[in-house]
Amino acid sequence: MGNAFIIKYDYFHSNLSVLQNGKATSQLSQFSRCNNQPFDVWFSELPQYCIAEANNSFSIDFTGGEIHSLILRSIFTSCEQCNSYKFSREIINASHRIKWFNELCLAIHNQSHKLSISISSTITNYSIDKISNNSVFRKLDNTHFIFSDMLDTAVAFSYKSKDYSSDIIISNTDDHIQQLGLNRASNIPQLVIRLSNDSPKFLGVNNNAYFISCDSNSMLSIIRNWMCDFILPSYYLTFQRLLASNSTIQTNHNLKTKCDMLTSTVPYLKLKIDSKIKLGQTIAFEFIKYPEDLKCTISADNQSAASVGKRGTQLFLNPQKEGNYKLVARVKEHPELFTSADFLIYRYINVNSIGFNSLPKQIAVGDTFQIQYTVTPTNAHDRNQVSWEIVPQNKTISFQGGNTFAALKPGKCTVTLRVGKASQSISVTILDAAKDIKFDKSSISVKLGNNSSIITTIVSPPNCAVGTIKYHVSDPSILSFDRVNGQIITKAEGSAVLTAVLLDKSGRLVSDCKCNITVTPPKDIITPDPLSVIALLLLISYILLFSFDTLSNTCGFAFIVVSIISIIKKRSVYTVVSCIISVVILITMLFLRK
Repeated sequence: MGNAFIIKYDYFHSNLSVLQNGKATSQLSQFSRCNNQPFDVWFSELPQYCIAEANNSFSIDFTGGEIHSLILRSIFTSCEQCNSYKFSREIINASHRIKWFNELCLAIHNQSHKLSISISSTITNYSIDKISNNSVFRKLDNTHFIFSDMLDTAVAFSYKSKDYSSDIIISNTDDHIQQLGLNRASNIPQLVIRLSNDSPKFLGVNNNAYFISCDSNSMLSIIRNWMCDFILPSYYLTFQRLLASNSTIQTNHNLKTKCDMLTSTVPYLKLKIDSKIKLGQTIAFEFIKYPEDLKCTISADNQSAASVGKRGTQLFLNPQKEGNYKLVARVKEHPELFTSADFLIYRYINVNSIGFNSLPKQIAVGDTFQIQYTVTPTNAHDRNQVSWEIVPQNKTISFQGGNTFAALKPGKCTVTLRVGKASQSISVTILDAAKDIKFDKSSISVKLGNNSSIITTIVSPPNCAVGTIKYHVSDPSILSFDRVNGQIITKAEGSAVLTAVLLDKSGRLVSDCKCNITVTPPKDIITPDPLSVIALLLLISYILLFSFDTLSNTCGFAFIVVSIISIIKKRSVYTVVSCIISVVILITMLFLRK
């Protein structure tokens, strides 16, 4: 059976990897001479390397460029030890790379490093216009571009001699082919095409000029693959710095991806889908792939849980079962190449009811307040779909965001909260702010021990939001004040000032008032005044001198006079009463004397 060599050549990075009978060859093998070397350095020696490593017959499975394969097929089929040669085409082919390269050139308007390729023909009456079939020439920034259907909008062509340049020569005259190759060959590979009626065939290489024969139908494919396999890799080394530093490329996701894909050997696959999907709701998703014409399959890892559909160019996912799943996109001809995206299918829970917490007791104009609420069930998926409505819209309050409102003017309104499909309303009353405060009296006298006296605090305007009232007693040893009942609680005789201060909600002074309070003795006490004392002494003297007529009469008369004066001056109730009693006693004694 011999040895089987699987050879992969990454021509953009000059990297050759070889598997011999399924195992990687060692770094000491003959193939190590090919690493980091361009194709033209080692391709002719590759059969000898295989012979040296195999020691007998072998088979070749090659993956790389089309022109590379055409050349290797020619030299391996002439090798007796090679039983078979197979070419596995790249997923990303020459058409893809040239198309992306052209888009990148146009995007950055490259002026410093133009790729220059000239196509000439020695065939009579076979012009460039005929080759390109439907070419459109235009001039942009001193650069000539050719957009050709035959090259799938091929690369840019420039006439600048200092640029990287390569020639493609087309001829059908055998006498001219070798001479053309010798005259035009340089350190940059050149392509010489001999038109024939045969399928593409590698004729040989001379002074870096590669000779290939093909029919007219294959010629365009040969040109396209030549540019991709031999021209672009070398030119890209000088071009990639421009791509890496160009802001247009770096900020445009599509161009950035194409820039990365230009040298890639595997396709770009990406799925974009919501991570959470409601059961029963069809949802659109995005699948990005490069190359764009790559055939792929897309399905859920559990196809009974979700199915994939398509309407026009839009892809849809139809969720059918709750759970965690993966959406998988695979390259149809290479199922080992895939990408995936995780998603959750869940059953949607709606808010059933809304409950309000109590509002502040008083809301005044200028206040900012919140309406607190709860929803049931608490794990409802639409619990954040919140909207507020104020009726009537008379600017009584205004919505400030979240659940916060501002009071604008006195009045009533109804606030309706909607969460998902549920709704609930609450009535809001806005009061005018308090502007003034006063006591119902400016001064008052109270008896010590009498705690029934009340002082009423009046806040205006009527039916306003009172705010905060603070009371202060100038001498707490005399009295205290019960702010709840307005009651004066006496402690000792004396005077004190009661002050009330009205504050707004920010603690700023709005208004204040004062009341002078005097605490008097608990009851009237007999206080001997001079007249009462004199009246009493006269009465005693009269009694003691009852037997002495003249002196006794004088004392009795004087007593009556003093008592009358005492009554007239209204010293006290007790003084008047005592004088009346004394008069009664005096009269009685006069009566007894007779």
